[in-house]
Amino acid sequence: MKQPRHQQGQLYIAANASIRLKFWTTVVNGSGAERKRKDVFVCQQDSTHYAEKRTNGIIFNNEVLAIRDRLMLAENDKQRAFHKTSVNHRVDIHTIAGFWENIYFPWALHELRKSTVKCYVHIWKSDLKTHFGEMTFLDYSTVMASRYLTSLAERGLKASTISHIRALASAIFGHAVKHYGLLPTNPWSEAGSSKKYQQSEGTEFYTVEEAIAIIEGLAPKHSDWSALMGLCFYAGLRPSEAIAIRWEDFRFKNGMWHINISRGCVDGHVSDTKTEDSKQHGIKNHMDVKKAGCFLRRKAELSIVLRSRWTYGISVSVI
Repeated sequence: MKQPRHQQGQLYIAANASIRLKFWTTVVNGSGAERKRKDVFVCQQDSTHYAEKRTNGIIFNNEVLAIRDRLMLAENDKQRAFHKTSVNHRVDIHTIAGFWENIYFPWALHELRKSTVKCYVHIWKSDLKTHFGEMTFLDYSTVMASRYLTSLAERGLKASTISHIRALASAIFGHAVKHYGLLPTNPWSEAGSSKKYQQSEGTEFYTVEEAIAIIEGLAPKHSDWSALMGLCFYAGLRPSEAIAIRWEDFRFKNGMWHINISRGCVDGHVSDTKTEDSKQHGIKNHMDVKKAGCFLRRKAELSIVLRSRWTYGISVSVI
């Protein structure tokens, strides 16, 4: 299909006296792309926005023409970006959901940490998939993104949860802009909620007594979980780090025991740590080191197969 010409759009007055705009746009169907007529609302007539009937036809005032120009500028930019993309890409990834499934998710599996991908999949399935539906990138706007963020705040979601949802949505659109040219700009860059977010409550930590009770309570029937929780409590490890830790990771340096954490295990996949700050930390309490070592020995003896929300029943090599 040839690149469409630059359009000014056609203003007209609807039956309800509102001012509307007609123009041509490109849409994707099952077999390819085709041009269709689109009709959008511009404004209601009032003292600032109006039209006058003259001998040479209906003349719209400058305020109405300014709105038309803004709408058509955005539409022409979108159409140019769309027509720079190959036909095959238009068919396969024209919807936001299709782009996630065929482009972004496979890329994330290859390039991002498994823990990050798991979080993204959860956000997509629980929130963004329903929100985007069958919309294409050309259908979506900053106004839509802002209204969605506002709706999340009205539902009572916490600021941290909303920030994660926004981050994934922006990442998907950013990938489509930078690497595929599916739209000229990222509508999430300027999006914002009109309602203030609720701040997350502070984290409540386990007491020593509670930690001991959990470990001892699990031990009789769930020795694998008891060993895992012991390593997390006494060595200060994330579950993914506790699964992947080895004897050689314990080092005595400058009068202090250190744990050199160089890997984590998520869904049976061993990779580097979640953050650089996790790579090494010290344990000042000698008793904590002895207890952590004891739990590590128990973990090794069990040759455990962790059936947890981190491994989903996949066998994990722990030694």
